[in-house]
Amino acid sequence: MIDFNDPDIKGRIEQLDPTYAEFATGKFAREFASVFGKKSNFSDLQIEVLSNAIYLYLLMFFNKDELRNFIIAECEVTHQISDTFINLLLLSIPEKILRLQTEGYLLLNPSPVDSATAESLDQENPSVQSTSQADLLKNKGSF
Repeated sequence: MIDFNDPDIKGRIEQLDPTYAEFATGKFAREFASVFGKKSNFSDLQIEVLSNAIYLYLLMFFNKDELRNFIIAECEVTHQISDTFINLLLLSIPEKILRLQTEGYLLLNPSPVDSATAESLDQENPSVQSTSQADLLKNKGSF
C-alpha cells in the first residue's frame, strides 16, 4: 500500500486542490484495482501494484504512458491487458479529475523543452508575472 506519509507523496498532496486530493487519496484506487484484478485473476500482489499505480497516476507522478509501462513491468502483464485496464480506468474517473490530472502532470513534470521554452519566454517578457504551479493547481475550482 502506498505510504501517504512519505515526504514526496505528502508534499505532492499538499500541492493539490483539496477536493482533487481527497479523490486522489480516497478509496477509488483500491476498489477499482480490486474489481479489475479479481476479474482478471490477478494475485493479491498484482492488485496491490495496480492500486499503487492508480494512486501514483492520480497524484500526478505518472502520465498515461508511464502508467501503462509501470503496469506492464510491475504486474508482468501484456500490453493488451495493461491497455484494457487503462481504458476502463479512464472511463471510470470523472472527466474533471482526468482534465486536472493531465494539466497538473504537465505543470509538475515539465519536459526539458517546456522548461527551456518557459525560461525563454520569461526572459523575453520580464513584465509578465509568473504564477506558481501550486497556485495553478489549488485554484482550479471546486468539483
